[in-house]
Amino acid sequence: MNFGGNAQSKLLGVALKSGLANGAADSSNTFLFCIPIQVGPASPYARNVRHWFHAILIMQAVVCAARLLILGDFLGGLWMALLCALGWYAWNQDMNITYICLWGLGCLVNGIFDML
Repeated sequence: MNFGGNAQSKLLGVALKSGLANGAADSSNTFLFCIPIQVGPASPYARNVRHWFHAILIMQAVVCAARLLILGDFLGGLWMALLCALGWYAWNQDMNITYICLWGLGCLVNGIFDML
């Protein structure tokens, strides 16, 4: 079939808009390794466990200080301090699930390196 130039450009424009709309919808659901991106305020459950997350961050900061001052592990303490800062930022941003997931992955990597 031979379409006119104007009809082809309209068809191409519709296909591009459709593809961009589908791609934008897919990319808004995940960030990195299927980490969800929070849109809107925190869930009631996230607000409910906010105090537990705060307690975990305080314990992590105490262990970080001990790691730096008592053990003298500068690189491990610096990494843990960065994780504490990321966790505090997640807590400060109304328990943003994206930052909490990144904090959790960072803690997992830190735990693996500490076991080696």
